[in-house]
Amino acid sequence: MRRLKDGPEGFTESICTVDHAEKAYEAYQRLLENPGHVIIGAMPFASCFGPAYEFAFIMDSDLRKRKMRDKVPMTFVTSEPYIGHLGLGGVGDSKGFLESDFRGHHINWITNAKVTKVEEGKMFVEQFDDSGHKLKDHELDFTYSMMVPAFKGVDAVSGVEGLCNPRGFVFVDDHQRNPKYPNIFGAGVCIAIPPVEATAVPTGAPKTGYMIESMVTAIVHNIADELAGKEGTTLATCAERHGRLKAEAVSPRQP
Repeated sequence: MRRLKDGPEGFTESICTVDHAEKAYEAYQRLLENPGHVIIGAMPFASCFGPAYEFAFIMDSDLRKRKMRDKVPMTFVTSEPYIGHLGLGGVGDSKGFLESDFRGHHINWITNAKVTKVEEGKMFVEQFDDSGHKLKDHELDFTYSMMVPAFKGVDAVSGVEGLCNPRGFVFVDDHQRNPKYPNIFGAGVCIAIPPVEATAVPTGAPKTGYMIESMVTAIVHNIADELAGKEGTTLATCAERHGRLKAEAVSPRQP
C-alpha cells in the first residue's frame, strides 16, 4: 500500500519493525513540540490489530503524564467492522470493553474504514456499513499518524505459481506443507490463512506466537515421519481448523 504514502516512506508512521519504531519515536518527539490531532489505526488488509490499540493507550498514558493530553485529540481509524474485532470476530467482550475504554480515554473512532489516500497532514477515508455500502467520506487532518500496514509475503517466493496467494503468502495444508510442492513446509507470518469472516473492508486474521510454535512443532514431527518413511499426520493447533482461531487467541497455553 505504498501508493497511499503510508508508513515511514510516506506520511504516516509504523511500529512493525525496530527501524520503523525508531522513526515513529522521533516523529513523536516532534509531536510533543507541536501538539495536534493524532490518527492511529490499521489499513485495509491489515491482520495485526493489537499493536494499534496498545499504541493508542500507550500514547494516551504518556501524554497524560506530560499533562498534554488535552492538546492532542485522538482518532482511531480501522478497517475492522467494529472496535475490538481484532481480525478474529471479537474475543470475548473485546468490543464492549475496548469501546468503553476508548470513551473513557476520549479516543474517537471510525470503523469499516478504507484509507484511500494519505497526503502530508491529511488522510482520506471512505467509511462503509456492514453490508459494504459507503456511508460517507472523511478528510482527516493530522499532525501525527501511526497506521498498521497490510503485510505482504516475501518477494523471493511470492511470484511462484501454486506456492503463494496473490499477496505472496504461502499455501499450506493441515500438515503445514504446500499442496503443489510437498517438499516445502511453511510456518509463521508467511503462510496464507483466510479471514475468519467476511468484512465490508478487508481484514486478515492475526498469527499469534502460540499458533506459530504449534505450526513449527507439527512441521518437525512431519519431517521426522517423512525421513522415517512414514506419512506425516501431525496437525498444528491452528489446523484443527481456522474456526478455532478465536479460542487459540484467548486460551492459556497448556504446560
